[in-house]
Formats: sequence, structure tokens, C-alpha cells
Amino acid sequence: MPNQHKPNPPLESFQAPLKSLWKRKHLTERQILDRLLARHIDTQQYGLGLTKFRQIRKELGLLGTRQQGHTLESITEDMVVLRQQYPKAGRQDIINLLWTERQKRVSRRTVEDYFHRYEKDLVRQRRHRRLRRKRFWAAGGNDLWCVDQHDKWKRYGLGLHTAVDPFLGNIKWLKVWHSNRNPRLIVRYYLETVRRLGFTQGDPGTENFSLAKAHSYIRQSLDPGLVGTLQHRWKRDKKNIPPEIVWSNLRTRWTPGFEDILEAPERYPQLGIRYDRSDPLQYNVFKWLFIPWLQAELDAYADRINNTRKRHQKHKITPQGGSPADMDEYPEEYGHVNHFTDKTNLTNAYYLFQLRIDPTNTILQDAEAIYAPPQHQVFELVPKEFEVEIEAIYTSLGKPEVSRDNVWKIYMDLLLRLEQQPTVGQMTLLPYEEDEEDYSAEQLQKEIAVYQGLADDEGECYLGGVNGGLGPAVGLPEWEEDLIDTYVDRFSDDDDEEMD
Repeated sequence: MPNQHKPNPPLESFQAPLKSLWKRKHLTERQILDRLLARHIDTQQYGLGLTKFRQIRKELGLLGTRQQGHTLESITEDMVVLRQQYPKAGRQDIINLLWTERQKRVSRRTVEDYFHRYEKDLVRQRRHRRLRRKRFWAAGGNDLWCVDQHDKWKRYGLGLHTAVDPFLGNIKWLKVWHSNRNPRLIVRYYLETVRRLGFTQGDPGTENFSLAKAHSYIRQSLDPGLVGTLQHRWKRDKKNIPPEIVWSNLRTRWTPGFEDILEAPERYPQLGIRYDRSDPLQYNVFKWLFIPWLQAELDAYADRINNTRKRHQKHKITPQGGSPADMDEYPEEYGHVNHFTDKTNLTNAYYLFQLRIDPTNTILQDAEAIYAPPQHQVFELVPKEFEVEIEAIYTSLGKPEVSRDNVWKIYMDLLLRLEQQPTVGQMTLLPYEEDEEDYSAEQLQKEIAVYQGLADDEGECYLGGVNGGLGPAVGLPEWEEDLIDTYVDRFSDDDDEEMD
């Protein structure tokens, strides 16, 4: 028995990881317990059996699908609300949304019954999707981080940016801001996210030049043998596939409902909503209110994707069966290598190419000071004096919680009050402006050598960091030779739109 008559561990020692693992619905109780015992409970002192584990999770309100016992009638009201916000969500997305946003674990059969009763036309439409498969090479988890910007929301004065691990499909960041091309901003995203080090790869846009240089600076500081090489790669001609999949899925699953909200001033002129990104006051009110709200929604979306198991694909030879977050955190359970873990596992085949950096390391601070100085204006949501003014007015309104139903009402309340403030007219407020790019490709080529990837027989390139960028087939010990054929094969633009 797991506990061997040892006392149970204190709840606070494993409550947080338990709640985190509980979000990964594909894990069984036994799998969750095994992960807790392996990583979070001192088994030399404590023991925890399955029966006691079940009792604890129920006391914490962590109930399973059968225990919650939801029916078609009990989810109808929630479905109406979710359909307004996510009109294109499929079966599995709705199941996940009911769980993450409504705290309801609902069976697939119950959701299917709802669809067949109320959304027969949508069911037929979703059965006509086509997949386009493409190849992308990666040697393991965190071998590559692929970054890319998304410009379709610039008509509202907003820019999106993401980074994704192509091997696992794990979203590293998904950001919305008033800019998505300023090099300093992208470096900030990277430095905020880096807990593990691997190579990054992205489109040839100049917004990535500072990221390339900052990442190279960090790697060269840790490994002097890399001095003179750029630890960043560019994919051209629409070959930066993994982020494109993220954007495709986002636009299918998440964007439509929020675009309905953002387009309200044009669609419903009778509401009297005044918003023009070229108007300085209107744009700054919009930024201050909408960006934090949309970022929270994007964080929830990324968390949902990272903790959801994808549908099995027979054409993929990379690890399957777990959520991206679980495969990233527990590679030994899925038989793949991860390029980052703690130093106690350096001899373990599952934790290969370890290169760890402490989050408090001065290297990161130095890189930030050089490539993403905190005082730069791109990091300001709005000017400081304007922020003080709008915060005071928001407080006088009672600090209403922002939601899809009231966001434009709050916006108009703030705008009308600010228009009456004489001090606002004296402030220097700027309208939306296209991002300025600080570097050109020619400048970058002069400053540092670009380290090219290793091409295969079909013209594809391995762009990761294994064996100095030569790939896992060159000069590896025998036990590592199994990695040679480990690559992400035939990505689709839909990337399993419905995930189990």
C-alpha cells in the first residue's frame, strides 16, 4: 500500500498541485496521486492512499463528472451564455468551457444531446472540415519555442503575440497589447516566460531581432562556446507552422465572440458607443479598460488549451495521450525527452540537454536592461498621469467588474466623465500608431552571424539546439539514437480542432 501506515501529509503541502492536476481531466485519480507522490509529497515521512485521496479531493469540492451529475436541463442556461461568447466552439471546447468557466464537469453524451436538440445545423457544418498536413522538426520538449505576431485586431488598435512549443503544442505566452512588433516588448514576453532555455524560432520580421539578440546573449553567457553565433532562427514563406496553428485555432474557437463585442460600435450605432482608435482620448480609455480584460480571457484560453488532451492522430509519432502541460511537466510518463528540468534528473534519459537558469540570475536582469529597459514607453498601458485620473473615476463608479455584457457601458461612463475633466485636455495623449521597428535585417547580419539550420533530404530544416544544431543523429551516445526519428510530423492548420 502507498502509505505503509505513515501519517498523511499536511494538506497545504500538496493542495495547490492537486488543484492544478485536477484541471487535466484526462488524468485518472491514480495518475494524479502518483504524480503527487513522485513530486510533491515527502514519501520518507508521509503516505497517502487512494481512499484517503478521494476523501480529500471531495472535501475540497473536486467532484467528478458522475458525482456532479449534470443533465441537459442543468446546463441549458450555461450553454446559452457560452454560445454568445463562443459561437464557433465545438463539442470538446464546450465541455472544457463548462468546466473552466462554469465549474461543471459534464459528460460528452450530455453535450451531444444538447447539440442534436438545439444546434443540428452547426453539427452538420463541423463535419465538413479539411486538414492540411505539414512537417515540422523538433527533437523534444522545449527544444524550440516558435514566436509570431497576429495583426488582425489592429483595426481595433490591438496586437496579439504568441510563443508555442511545437513538440508538445504547449502555449508559452499569448499576449494582447497596443503593440506586437516593438522588439523590446517581445523581449519582455520572453524574459517573463523563461524558466527553461531552448532555441527560439520565428518569422523574419524585425520585431524578433531583439529577441534573437537577447536570447543569444543569455545562451552565450551560460555557454561561452556559443559566442559569435545567433541562437535564433527565422522561418520564411509561411513555414512558421506552429504559431499559425495557434492563430487558426484561436480565430475558430475564441475570436468570433469577442469580435462581436469589439465591433459593437459599428454594428449597433443605436447604442451610441463612440470609439475611434484615431481619437486620443477614446483610444486611451479603450486600452485601459479592454486590454487587461482581454488578457485575462486569453490567459484562461491558453490555460484551457494547455491542460486539455488532444485527439489521438495515427500519423503522429510524437508523444500523445496527455495534455501539453502534463507532457511538459511529466515527460517520463510519455517517453519523450524534455530540454528542461531540475538538476537532480540530469542522468535521466527523459531530461536531456539540460540548461537551467535561475529566474533571479543576473543574466536575465542584464538582458532586460539591455534589450527591454523597463522605463521604455512601450510598457506603459496609458500615460501615468492619465492612469491616475481614470483610476479615480473608475473608483467613483464603484469599480464594476468588467464582463462582455457591461464592458462598453463602463467604457462610455468613463469616457463621458473624462471629457468633463479640464485636466484631461492638458494631457499628451496619443492615438493608435503603427509600431516602429528598431532593427533591419541588414543591421542584424552585420552585428552577429546567423546560425542556419540543418537541412534534411526533403529540404526541411532542423532548427533546434541538439548537438550544436546538427540534430540528434550526429555524435550521440547509443541510448540517445532513438531520438533520431522524433519529430513533429504533419501538423495540420486545424491541429485537432476538437480535442479529447
